[in-house]
Amino acid sequence: MKRRVYEDPEWQANCFAGELLVPKHIVKGMSIDEIMEKCNVTYRMAQYQLSKYEEEGWGND
Repeated sequence: MKRRVYEDPEWQANCFAGELLVPKHIVKGMSIDEIMEKCNVTYRMAQYQLSKYEEEGWGND
């Protein structure tokens, strides 16, 4: 039986890490470079988490 994406422990861990390391309430309105510096994360992590927040429509709140 194939797992759904959200049932995958690695996916869950990545989601948790993203929210923990790059919290939305701290990085709102920041550029990728600012997120990298403020949260001490890689470009890839900052870009990925920012794209996830944008997919959620965070710019609309």
